[in-house]
Amino acid sequence: MIEKSARLYKLKEPRQWIAAYAGTQELYFPCFACQAPEPEIAGFLAKGPEYKDILVIDKGDRKYLALICTKCIESYVDER
Repeated sequence: MIEKSARLYKLKEPRQWIAAYAGTQELYFPCFACQAPEPEIAGFLAKGPEYKDILVIDKGDRKYLALICTKCIESYVDER
């Protein structure tokens, strides 16, 4: 369940977000809506205006940062 108080923040320039490094290989955050593994992130849901305030979404078997890819963001905006 997504908190009603969460706000959607759109990025000016969508980009992949690095989650970690495996040696020299970059690993990227997935989209929480479609679980695309390495998408360009177009926005995020947060309680406040800073990246530290991004919501964590519990999808049962896994938890995701509330990052939304370019493919999903417009349909998500329509739902809010």
